[in-house]
Amino acid sequence: MPQINSEAELQGVFDLTITKIEDVYFCSTFTWARSTPFARPNDGIVFFTEGSITYDFEGEKITANKGDVLLLPKGLFYSGKRKVGVKNSFFVVDFETDSEFSFEALGLFKVFTPKHYELFVTRFEELLKLWQSGDLSAKIALKGKLYSLIADLTNKYVENGLGAESFSKTKRIADYIDKTYSKSDLSVEDICKEFYISPSTLRRIMLSAYHKTPIKYITEIRIKKAKNMLVYDNYSVSTIAEKCGFSSSHYFSRIFKKEVGVTPMEYKNIKI
Repeated sequence: MPQINSEAELQGVFDLTITKIEDVYFCSTFTWARSTPFARPNDGIVFFTEGSITYDFEGEKITANKGDVLLLPKGLFYSGKRKVGVKNSFFVVDFETDSEFSFEALGLFKVFTPKHYELFVTRFEELLKLWQSGDLSAKIALKGKLYSLIADLTNKYVENGLGAESFSKTKRIADYIDKTYSKSDLSVEDICKEFYISPSTLRRIMLSAYHKTPIKYITEIRIKKAKNMLVYDNYSVSTIAEKCGFSSSHYFSRIFKKEVGVTPMEYKNIKI
């Protein structure tokens, strides 16, 4: 993952080529549900205009509300749960690219809230109108407006976030945690010393970028890694606990059941 230190570098992360727009639609429903994890067949952008849905991105839980933009990369496994009795309304744009496209490479997180809600409603309404038109000129205009939307989402993130310098630091913190999660003594203090920031600043950065505290973020990374090992490796529970940074197999099993709902062995047996 490249480290981005300025908006100029951000703009040059990759060369995006949209090859096909698969669908553009608006959905308003009381019954949306996705209880079984689903792998997206293409990249998608979702804009919420009403309601609230809590998504599970392979163990990472994030709630999207009115005004939020949800970014779903191709191949991502996810499920979702709505609030009972609440209507959910949202625009969806599904598309294909022929490049190594990545919302993460852009620095965009799965869910964030841009400013100027009404402006974004208008932008998505324009996309939908062009899609429904169906003629050649409309398709060309639609693709151009989608490029513009992705560029605007990128700019809005940098604009609304912590600035280019803190933006870069956020990604470096995430990379650091991904490299050191296996250390059972990894602490908030360690991360703060590594990046010369205070615990309160670290908390603010993580809540803004990932909607969770540093400790919660570290725990979810460890659980995600453990789930992968339980399915694909032949390690014992105690070995996985050690490799994933848990101080003991008992503590690992307790946290795993709290986060996932089943014990490590139950999870392994379900997935086999």
